[in-house]
Amino acid sequence: MLFKYFSFFISVNLPQSFYLCVCFLKKGFVLSNILFHYPSWFILFCLAVALLITALLYWRDNSLEILFWQKWLLVVFRFVTVFVISVLILGPVIERFTTNDEDPIIVFIQDNSESIKLAYDKEPNELNNYLSEKESVIKLLKNEYDLHLFSFGDGFRRQDSISFNDKLTDMSLIFKGITDLYSNRNVGAVIIASDGIYNQGLNPVYAATEMKFPTYTIALGDTIARRDVLINKISYNAITYLGNYFPVEIVVEARKCSSLSTRLQIKKDGAEVFSKVLKFTSEHEFHTELVELEAVSVGTQRYDVIVDAVADEFNIENNVRRFYIDVIDSRQKILILADAPHPDIGAIKQALDDNDNYEVEYFPLIGFNGNVQAYNLIILHQLPSYRLPNHRVLSEIFKSDIPVLFVFGGQTNYTIINSLNLGVNVRARSSQFNNAQGVVNKNFTLFTVGKEIENLVNYMPPLSTAFANYLLSPSSNIFLFQKIGSVETQDPLIMFNDQSNKKYGFIFGEGLWRWKLHNFQRSGNHNFFNEIIAKISQYLALKEDKNLFRINTRNLIFENEAIVFEAELYNASYELINEPSVSLVLKNEEETEFNYEFSRSSNSYNLNIGLFPPGNYSYKATTIVNNEIFQVTGVITIAELNFEAGNLLADHNLLFRMALETDAKMYFPGGLEELVNDIKGRKDIAAILYSHKQYSDLINWRWLFFVLLLFLSVEWFVRKRAGGY
Repeated sequence: MLFKYFSFFISVNLPQSFYLCVCFLKKGFVLSNILFHYPSWFILFCLAVALLITALLYWRDNSLEILFWQKWLLVVFRFVTVFVISVLILGPVIERFTTNDEDPIIVFIQDNSESIKLAYDKEPNELNNYLSEKESVIKLLKNEYDLHLFSFGDGFRRQDSISFNDKLTDMSLIFKGITDLYSNRNVGAVIIASDGIYNQGLNPVYAATEMKFPTYTIALGDTIARRDVLINKISYNAITYLGNYFPVEIVVEARKCSSLSTRLQIKKDGAEVFSKVLKFTSEHEFHTELVELEAVSVGTQRYDVIVDAVADEFNIENNVRRFYIDVIDSRQKILILADAPHPDIGAIKQALDDNDNYEVEYFPLIGFNGNVQAYNLIILHQLPSYRLPNHRVLSEIFKSDIPVLFVFGGQTNYTIINSLNLGVNVRARSSQFNNAQGVVNKNFTLFTVGKEIENLVNYMPPLSTAFANYLLSPSSNIFLFQKIGSVETQDPLIMFNDQSNKKYGFIFGEGLWRWKLHNFQRSGNHNFFNEIIAKISQYLALKEDKNLFRINTRNLIFENEAIVFEAELYNASYELINEPSVSLVLKNEEETEFNYEFSRSSNSYNLNIGLFPPGNYSYKATTIVNNEIFQVTGVITIAELNFEAGNLLADHNLLFRMALETDAKMYFPGGLEELVNDIKGRKDIAAILYSHKQYSDLINWRWLFFVLLLFLSVEWFVRKRAGGY
């Protein structure tokens, strides 16, 4: 493997190559193959040309007043120059094989999660002893191997220092990181020092078995169960609506607490909203409590779940956990008005009622006395009708800027519809109706539906549509075309239009209730029908943000995540610009201000202000455009993470399985010298050879040009002094 000498040789391999091998210095060797674009025996012509030109110039030329050896030196210069130039005409290419050996890589990965520090909180000397022993192991391994140090917790990173302050543990990141960094590298072994506790990601045992190297483990922490009451798990929906009751499932775990009791509490802003006494009858048990809480305030709400400590409890850090609920008051209110009862109305209303984003009310037109301005979307079923062509409520609706969805049918008065300037004109050709199925418009872009929905549309029963000609404005967007029998027409079945900054939607037929029934018959649910109605309603009810200055960020951020803001600034034509500077002031609960400037990126702005302590923060972003001040304010909550304190019972069985499945071993602090000896004793952890192939044109070798130039220059100079040309 190690070469103490330097050797050089060339061998001819006709018809099209030479081989050049150079073995040198410490590691590996280089094997070069000279390839030609022409058969390599053409070199004989190059020799002949060089000999001929040299002979014609120097044969029997006695006019040069130079010594005999000088003349032969010039002959050599001329011959070599002509020969090399002739060879270069053949287009030689150097194919180089470089072979090097790579020492085995040992990857040492330290668990940097908070649970390590908490487990040794009452016996810190044990942790210090382990850290000292670890440094000794690292020195021994560095002497023999290429040692790389990493740490993991809520991320996988190079090990600069160990602080044991990561708030999460994701062991699966280890093997993803190794795969990304060391693909096709000579990884001899991986050493993981951990307590085996993970609260994020996949089971690391399965990831370890996919690796092609042994995974040694160092078992930290304590596996002895101590008396402890902890909040094991909290399940909840992160978003709810104002006035709703939302469920919270709490799992309380008790260890070594037989015949003891505790009190479970839930507090909001310091006020108790739930309380219950829990009694334990065994050495290890779980209590599950399902609690319903009312969302009474808008914004991010913090709830504290607390279990009282029992006598002689080992760890009280896990007796409190917090969760956050984002309470919003942006539920879309939808009003359905109809000429008369119809099964389509029930189908539409039920589809919208199943969606928490909507609050739906239904009235016959003559029974509605409310304010239409209180709604985000109005659905008119067969209105205006022949019976109610010009009702007061309809006039209010058409004068307002509230989006409207028309559902046409047998009672629809098309004369009134055509007079409203809605971008559609329906000219009935007779009183008859067509049975029209739907065909998705491939060029529709207002919203997207999946391939499954596109396919299901073709199987839905036909709607009853007017036998008419349809005249549409250029701004019309057709979602579904009508298919009459086997003929796909260009007439709309479902369509949208935007007239005078007001959105309109049109369903040109009745019989939607059949779609709902057919959907259930085919798939056992109403998902297809509900999605179609939800997509239509969402597009129409959604109000576009017309603000020229906008700030985007998350309202709830965990303490291990950076706070990131994005800003967009528009000119009067709603074109993105980013010439003016944008500043931001962040203020914490103590009214301390932090000032920042946004960075520009393409045509927008961004700002990453890093990590902040848990708490509530307000922000104000400001910019000036044409002497006009624009400001956006908001509130964000930084939530603390306490997953690591929740469970301090080390899982050495997981570490043992990881090592066993990869033909390695698990070790304990105090016996790590054996780990080093075992690694040194493995024959499969050794250096390996790598080969690389490279190509380069011989004509690109600059030094060759200067050598030829030197030969010609010397020859010319000597001949000139000797009386030649």
